[in-house]
Amino acid sequence: MWRRDMAPVANRAHAQAQGLTMDITQMSWAADATGLTTTYAQIHDKALRLLQGAEQNFLAIADALETAANSYESSDEAAAAGITRATK
Repeated sequence: MWRRDMAPVANRAHAQAQGLTMDITQMSWAADATGLTTTYAQIHDKALRLLQGAEQNFLAIADALETAANSYESSDEAAAAGITRATK
């Protein structure tokens, strides 16, 4: 789920957010005079970094869950083999 569903969604959101730029031509002169254009650019950059980080975090979660599942399965198989040997 994390690798298959969540990471690609974050990646697509990041790609789409990259194109969501605004400057003084889309805003008004007042936006530039009050610092809104600068603030928008800073928030946009922060959102892009967070979305990019989200993809990496989802992939890391997937790796950790797969490692835990593999470890659990190995441990479970070893315990089952031990019980089988003990009952013979």
